[in-house]
Amino acid sequence: MKTIHSAKKAQTFKDNLQARGYKSTQQRNRIFEIFAQINHSISADEFYRQVKKRLPRIGFATVYRTLKLLERNGLASKLFLNDGLARYQPSFAKHKEAFFFCEQCSVVQKIDQKELELWFEPLVDNKKYSIRNYRLEINGLCSSCKQTLA
Repeated sequence: MKTIHSAKKAQTFKDNLQARGYKSTQQRNRIFEIFAQINHSISADEFYRQVKKRLPRIGFATVYRTLKLLERNGLASKLFLNDGLARYQPSFAKHKEAFFFCEQCSVVQKIDQKELELWFEPLVDNKKYSIRNYRLEINGLCSSCKQTLA
């Protein structure tokens, strides 16, 4: 089932490329395949490193331009978190993620999904909500900065 879904998205990507006058190249198609497997947000640099593992000869510019192409075609969403770094994620994937931002040192930490979902249990258990996706940003002081300011 997931293969069919991915195949449809890949075909949509190829069709959109052709409709806008872009070529459907092997590199673009491979980049899309790798991107479609991501289930979280990722910076262009992090994504480039993942692609580079599979396509050692690929350049950052090719990966970045393809990310922008995916975004223009509605297959990628770009988001900015408090750290100012642009992140991309497949717009067709379900996302469950949360981040903690230290207001003092600007560290960004991903919050463990299992810990966070304990907070959601009362919302789901009393049948108020059915949670499919979420993106949460929490601001405060990390443990190091909290100790420094104490």
